[in-house]
Amino acid sequence: MSKILTGTILIPETTRSQLIYSSQVYNTHFNVFAEFISNGPEVTQMNFDFVNYSGPINLGIVEIGNLLETSTHKTKFFVLPLTIQGIPEEVQVDKKFSNQEFLLDQAKANYLIIVRNLKKLSDGRVSSKPPTDNTELDPDSTYNSVFDTEFFNRDGIRKDSINSRNRLPQANAQQVIDEIDKISKSTQARGEMEIFELLGGYRCMYSASKIIIS
Repeated sequence: MSKILTGTILIPETTRSQLIYSSQVYNTHFNVFAEFISNGPEVTQMNFDFVNYSGPINLGIVEIGNLLETSTHKTKFFVLPLTIQGIPEEVQVDKKFSNQEFLLDQAKANYLIIVRNLKKLSDGRVSSKPPTDNTELDPDSTYNSVFDTEFFNRDGIRKDSINSRNRLPQANAQQVIDEIDKISKSTQARGEMEIFELLGGYRCMYSASKIIIS
C-alpha cells in the first residue's frame, strides 16, 4: 500500500471536539478527541476527551508528554505522546487534560502525530483485592483480580504457566522526531511517504492528522 492514511483537524473549530486517535487494547475500542483553542495559526490549548466503546475494560489517559516538533522541506510535524491505562476506579475516563501551545506554519502542511503508549494494569498500583494464584506467581500479571492480557499469557497455575507476551517496543516521541529528521535528510525518491508509513495509519500505536487552517 502506498497511500497516506490520516485524519483531518480543522483550525479554528469552536463547536466540536475532533477525533485524533482511535484504537483498541484489552479488546476495548476507544477514541481520543481534542478540542483545539486557537488564535489564528496559534493553538493555545488542547482539551482531551476519552471515550470507551465496546469491550470489557475501561481505559483512560494517565499522562500527556511534552509536545515535540520538527520540520521537513514541505511539512511541519507536531508529535504528542499519550499514555493510557486500564481499570476505571483509578482512571478518570472523562478527565480533561490541557496541553501546551504550538504555532502552525502557514507556509507548510501541518500534521499532528499521536504516539500512544500503554501502562500495565499493575504499574504504580497496589491491589486492594486478595491475591489470586496468578498474582502469587507473578505480581505484575494481575491487578485487583484482573489478569493483564496485553502484557502476559497464562495457561494454568504452574510456576511456568505465566509468560510475558512478545510485544512491539513502546513508542518514544523523541525517537519519532529523530526518525523523521533522518528520513527527511535521505536522498531516496520516496521522501515523506516513508514518514507516513512509519507514523500514520500503518501502525496502531500512531496516528496522523492533517491540520487545515481555514
